[in-house]
Amino acid sequence: LLKKSFDVMLFLARFHLLDARHIDMLWTHSIEKSESFVNSVYQVMMELLPALEWDLIEHVLVHLLMRIPLPAYTASTVNVIAEFCSKCLHKSSRSRSQVDGGSTDVVPLKIAEWHCGLTLLWRAMQSERASQDVAVGIATSHIQQLAMTKLVLNLQSDVGATHQEYCKNLCVENLRCSRSVGTSLRVLQNIITAHPIIPPPT
Repeated sequence: LLKKSFDVMLFLARFHLLDARHIDMLWTHSIEKSESFVNSVYQVMMELLPALEWDLIEHVLVHLLMRIPLPAYTASTVNVIAEFCSKCLHKSSRSRSQVDGGSTDVVPLKIAEWHCGLTLLWRAMQSERASQDVAVGIATSHIQQLAMTKLVLNLQSDVGATHQEYCKNLCVENLRCSRSVGTSLRVLQNIITAHPIIPPPT
């Protein structure tokens, strides 16, 4: 049934007939279902993502992924967010190239503000919150570690490299405030390892 849903939605997407209602109908099937069923729905969503226009990708981020409470995150949630980030980063990279060539395929503001979803992984890896973010909640320690790993993998990719400075600044701010020190140091270390600072010639 899910396979048929994917085929139908992909057909609609190719002819620009797919809208947010179809995405929401598919997503609704993942609520309060078994983990294997949820994973199947997530897989269909991610396979569909490359065929979606930016407005629907923004809908997936803002109205679906961002509304999952952090304490409710599972490994499947982190994996689907990481996959969303990867695909979104690739599409964003292509869009920037096309815009430079005169195209109008501009990355939506919300996608840019949330760094193609990387901010969701950053939030999930925090073991402590700033006072203004207390309401966001905290994920379990296992989820924090998994989110950190997925964030680093995305940042180390060619398309994710442009977001490294943003994450470095977040890490430095955490260290300055003595907040989530361990994970922040590890992310910072991985970013620096991926792109080491070469000293000037003597």
